[in-house]
Amino acid sequence: MRSLTIALLLIATPVFAGGYANPVIPEEWPAPAPAPAESPNYSKPGPYLGAQALYSGQQLGNDDARYQSSQWDNKGGVAGTAGYRLDSSLALQLNSTWFGANDTWDVTADVKGILPIGDQIQPYGIVGAGYLSSDPTDNTAEIKMGAGVDYYFTPEVSVGFEGSYRLLTANTSQGLVVAGLGAAYHF
Repeated sequence: MRSLTIALLLIATPVFAGGYANPVIPEEWPAPAPAPAESPNYSKPGPYLGAQALYSGQQLGNDDARYQSSQWDNKGGVAGTAGYRLDSSLALQLNSTWFGANDTWDVTADVKGILPIGDQIQPYGIVGAGYLSSDPTDNTAEIKMGAGVDYYFTPEVSVGFEGSYRLLTANTSQGLVVAGLGAAYHF
Protein backbone atom coordinates (compact mmCIF):
# COMPACT_ATOMS: atom_id res chain seq x y z
CA MET A 1 0.00 0.00 0.00
CA ARG A 2 2.87 2.24 0.74
CA SER A 3 4.16 2.03 -2.85
CA LEU A 4 0.67 2.79 -4.19
CA THR A 5 0.50 5.94 -2.03
CA ILE A 6 3.92 7.10 -3.21
CA ALA A 7 2.98 6.45 -6.85
CA LEU A 8 -0.28 8.39 -6.49
CA LEU A 9 1.58 11.31 -4.86
CA LEU A 10 4.14 11.37 -7.66
CA ILE A 11 1.40 11.40 -10.28
CA ALA A 12 -0.92 13.87 -8.47
CA THR A 13 1.70 16.48 -7.54
CA PRO A 14 2.23 17.80 -11.12
CA VAL A 15 -1.54 17.71 -11.75
CA PHE A 16 -2.30 19.92 -8.78
CA ALA A 17 0.75 22.07 -9.44
CA GLY A 18 -0.59 23.19 -12.82
CA GLY A 19 0.10 20.46 -15.31
CA TYR A 20 2.06 17.37 -16.09
CA ALA A 21 5.18 19.21 -17.23
CA ASN A 22 6.68 22.67 -17.63
CA PRO A 23 4.49 24.99 -19.69
CA VAL A 24 5.48 25.50 -23.32
CA ILE A 25 6.47 29.14 -23.92
CA PRO A 26 7.06 30.22 -27.48
CA GLU A 27 10.54 31.56 -28.06
CA GLU A 28 9.26 34.85 -29.47
CA TRP A 29 5.83 36.36 -29.21
CA PRO A 30 4.58 38.26 -32.27
CA ALA A 31 5.42 41.98 -32.02
CA PRO A 32 2.47 44.32 -31.62
CA ALA A 33 1.50 46.25 -34.71
CA PRO A 34 3.26 49.65 -34.86
CA ALA A 35 1.11 52.68 -34.17
CA PRO A 36 0.25 54.54 -37.36
CA ALA A 37 2.54 57.54 -37.86
CA GLU A 38 0.75 60.85 -37.56
CA SER A 39 1.22 63.08 -40.58
CA PRO A 40 2.47 66.60 -39.76
CA ASN A 41 -0.22 69.26 -39.51
CA TYR A 42 0.95 72.10 -41.76
CA SER A 43 -2.39 73.91 -41.30
CA LYS A 44 -2.51 74.00 -37.51
CA PRO A 45 -4.26 76.96 -35.92
CA GLY A 46 -2.15 79.30 -33.84
CA PRO A 47 0.05 82.39 -33.80
CA TYR A 48 2.95 83.09 -36.17
CA LEU A 49 5.66 85.70 -36.69
CA GLY A 50 7.32 86.51 -39.99
CA ALA A 51 9.76 88.80 -41.78
CA GLN A 52 10.12 89.76 -45.46
CA ALA A 53 12.65 91.43 -47.69
CA LEU A 54 10.72 93.36 -50.32
CA TYR A 55 10.90 95.49 -53.40
CA SER A 56 8.37 98.22 -54.21
CA GLY A 57 7.63 100.25 -57.28
CA GLN A 58 5.43 103.23 -58.03
CA GLN A 59 2.31 102.87 -60.11
CA LEU A 60 2.76 104.43 -63.54
CA GLY A 61 0.50 107.16 -64.87
CA ASN A 62 0.38 109.21 -61.69
CA ASP A 63 -0.91 112.76 -62.05
CA ASP A 64 -0.17 113.95 -58.50
CA ALA A 65 3.20 115.73 -58.22
CA ARG A 66 3.50 114.83 -54.51
CA TYR A 67 4.07 111.17 -55.42
CA GLN A 68 6.37 111.69 -58.40
CA SER A 69 9.51 112.35 -56.41
CA SER A 70 12.42 109.93 -56.20
CA GLN A 71 11.14 108.67 -52.83
CA TRP A 72 8.67 106.45 -54.69
CA ASP A 73 11.04 105.18 -57.34
CA ASN A 74 11.70 101.47 -57.06
CA LYS A 75 12.99 100.81 -53.55
CA GLY A 76 13.82 97.87 -51.33
CA GLY A 77 12.46 97.46 -47.84
CA VAL A 78 11.59 95.11 -45.00
CA ALA A 79 8.37 93.99 -43.36
CA GLY A 80 7.36 92.26 -40.16
CA THR A 81 4.19 90.23 -39.63
CA ALA A 82 2.35 89.01 -36.54
CA GLY A 83 -0.64 86.82 -37.24
CA TYR A 84 -3.01 84.16 -36.01
CA ARG A 85 -4.20 81.25 -38.15
CA LEU A 86 -7.83 80.58 -37.22
CA ASP A 87 -8.20 77.32 -39.18
CA SER A 88 -6.84 75.62 -42.30
CA SER A 89 -8.13 78.34 -44.64
CA LEU A 90 -8.21 81.66 -42.73
CA ALA A 91 -5.69 83.86 -40.89
CA LEU A 92 -5.68 87.41 -39.52
CA GLN A 93 -2.45 89.42 -39.41
CA LEU A 94 -0.87 92.79 -38.74
CA ASN A 95 1.89 93.98 -41.07
CA SER A 96 4.39 96.77 -40.63
CA THR A 97 6.53 97.73 -43.62
CA TRP A 98 9.44 100.11 -44.06
CA PHE A 99 9.98 100.97 -47.72
CA GLY A 100 13.55 102.29 -47.50
CA ALA A 101 12.70 105.74 -48.76
CA ASN A 102 12.51 108.94 -46.68
CA ASP A 103 11.12 107.11 -43.65
CA THR A 104 8.20 105.74 -45.66
CA TRP A 105 6.35 103.10 -43.66
CA ASP A 106 2.94 101.55 -43.36
CA VAL A 107 0.84 99.42 -41.05
CA THR A 108 -1.96 97.18 -42.36
CA ALA A 109 -4.49 94.79 -40.87
CA ASP A 110 -4.97 91.86 -43.27
CA VAL A 111 -7.27 88.92 -43.84
CA LYS A 112 -5.48 85.96 -45.44
CA GLY A 113 -7.59 83.37 -47.27
CA ILE A 114 -5.58 80.16 -47.69
CA LEU A 115 -6.42 77.65 -50.43
CA PRO A 116 -5.78 74.25 -48.79
CA ILE A 117 -4.76 72.31 -51.90
CA GLY A 118 -1.78 70.52 -50.36
CA ASP A 119 0.11 69.98 -47.17
CA GLN A 120 3.36 71.87 -47.64
CA ILE A 121 2.48 74.23 -50.52
CA GLN A 122 -0.27 76.69 -49.59
CA PRO A 123 -1.32 79.50 -51.99
CA TYR A 124 -3.34 82.38 -50.57
CA GLY A 125 -5.06 85.67 -51.30
CA ILE A 126 -4.80 88.68 -49.02
CA VAL A 127 -6.80 91.88 -48.50
CA GLY A 128 -6.27 94.57 -45.93
CA ALA A 129 -6.48 98.21 -45.01
CA GLY A 130 -3.98 100.45 -43.31
CA TYR A 131 -2.09 103.68 -43.01
CA LEU A 132 0.95 104.88 -44.96
CA SER A 133 3.26 107.73 -43.95
CA SER A 134 6.22 109.09 -45.88
CA ASP A 135 6.78 112.33 -43.95
CA PRO A 136 4.76 114.37 -41.47
CA THR A 137 2.67 116.01 -44.22
CA ASP A 138 2.22 113.07 -46.59
CA ASN A 139 0.01 110.52 -44.84
CA THR A 140 -2.80 108.49 -46.34
CA ALA A 141 -5.00 105.49 -45.84
CA GLU A 142 -4.35 102.52 -48.11
CA ILE A 143 -6.11 99.42 -49.35
CA LYS A 144 -3.99 96.29 -49.85
CA MET A 145 -4.78 93.44 -52.29
CA GLY A 146 -2.47 90.58 -53.13
CA ALA A 147 -1.64 86.92 -53.47
CA GLY A 148 1.19 84.63 -52.49
CA VAL A 149 2.33 81.11 -51.75
CA ASP A 150 3.91 79.59 -48.64
CA TYR A 151 6.07 76.48 -48.57
CA TYR A 152 6.34 74.66 -45.23
CA PHE A 153 9.63 72.90 -44.45
CA THR A 154 8.14 71.75 -41.14
CA PRO A 155 4.81 72.56 -39.45
CA GLU A 156 6.66 75.40 -37.68
CA VAL A 157 8.88 76.90 -40.43
CA SER A 158 7.70 78.29 -43.77
CA VAL A 159 9.06 80.47 -46.55
CA GLY A 160 6.94 82.37 -49.00
CA PHE A 161 6.56 84.85 -51.83
CA GLU A 162 3.90 87.56 -51.84
CA GLY A 163 2.92 90.19 -54.36
CA SER A 164 0.51 93.00 -53.51
CA TYR A 165 -0.89 96.26 -54.75
CA ARG A 166 -1.40 99.13 -52.29
CA LEU A 167 -3.98 101.67 -53.44
CA LEU A 168 -3.35 105.01 -51.71
CA THR A 169 -6.69 106.63 -50.96
CA ALA A 170 -5.38 110.24 -50.97
CA ASN A 171 -5.06 109.88 -54.73
CA THR A 172 -6.77 106.90 -56.33
CA SER A 173 -4.48 107.09 -59.35
CA GLN A 174 -1.51 106.40 -57.06
CA GLY A 175 -0.45 103.05 -55.74
CA LEU A 176 2.47 100.82 -54.93
CA VAL A 177 3.34 97.43 -56.33
CA VAL A 178 5.16 95.39 -53.67
CA ALA A 179 6.86 91.99 -53.97
CA GLY A 180 8.39 90.21 -51.01
CA LEU A 181 10.26 87.06 -50.09
CA GLY A 182 10.08 86.00 -46.47
CA ALA A 183 10.01 83.38 -43.75
CA ALA A 184 7.73 82.70 -40.79
CA TYR A 185 7.73 80.71 -37.58
CA HIS A 186 4.40 79.12 -36.58
CA PHE A 187 4.00 78.45 -32.85
